[in-house]
Amino acid sequence: MPDDMLRVSVFYDINEEVRTGLNTNWQSEISNPNVGPNDETFKQDGYTLVNVFASYNISDQLKVTANVNNLFDKKYYSSIDFFNQGFFGAPLSAELSVRYSW
Repeated sequence: MPDDMLRVSVFYDINEEVRTGLNTNWQSEISNPNVGPNDETFKQDGYTLVNVFASYNISDQLKVTANVNNLFDKKYYSSIDFFNQGFFGAPLSAELSVRYSW
């Protein structure tokens, strides 16, 4: 677990129909001692992830949202377990959603 973490989100309503936002997640360096077969210590530098989104209210009932996660495609480990098993975090990805309410 990192010693320090910071999460900041900012939203901006351009008008009544359009909203944009930015989310950043930062964490300090982490280390996990004695995880390798020869008691190696795993270390990962601190890193920052940036996510953005935009939504558009087409009508009172129809909304379209686009999200881009890990905007700068930062390569990082989301977890490190025993025996040198590491799992990379999610790479750059995008999604588009449509929401209809009645």
